[in-house]
Amino acid sequence: HYNLISAYIKSLRDSDPDGGRLGIPANVHRRAGLRRAPNPLGGAPVNLAISIGRLTLQNPVTVASGTFGYGAEYASLLDLNQLGAVTVKGIRLNPVRGNPTPRTFEVASGLLNAIGLQGPGVDGFIAKYWPFLRTLQVPTIINIWGTTVEEYAEVARRFDALEGVGALELNVSCPNIKEG
Repeated sequence: HYNLISAYIKSLRDSDPDGGRLGIPANVHRRAGLRRAPNPLGGAPVNLAISIGRLTLQNPVTVASGTFGYGAEYASLLDLNQLGAVTVKGIRLNPVRGNPTPRTFEVASGLLNAIGLQGPGVDGFIAKYWPFLRTLQVPTIINIWGTTVEEYAEVARRFDALEGVGALELNVSCPNIKEG
């Protein structure tokens, strides 16, 4: 898809009397990810770093938990190190198979889904996804969920003992489960 998009943008640039700026301060790069365009006003780059408690992010941009899988799925599409943090899909103590298919249904105004909180559980997440996430230069925020206070506590304890976790996000209000 990169070659097709590149050819389209090149055709726009070739026909643009403004020198290929396309009206936006962005550039196409072979390597996917967020890139700063030259500052048209000059001056130093703006520091976008923020702190949330003891956690410092290089910028306030992260992904919404549940929409980005576990990060690895999008690593070929953008440079995850350009984000402020990677927030992963919800993890509970034990694996969850989720709902049977079909899980999505297209409607005129969008898409309905009923994934069913599918996930690998704490041990599966640590074995399959944590080695990749540890290679990133940005913090990982782990969304956790459970059906009892004891399960939340155990999941939090397990991740608290794991080196390199940036923060835990508690999913305590979930319309997908009766306990939620």
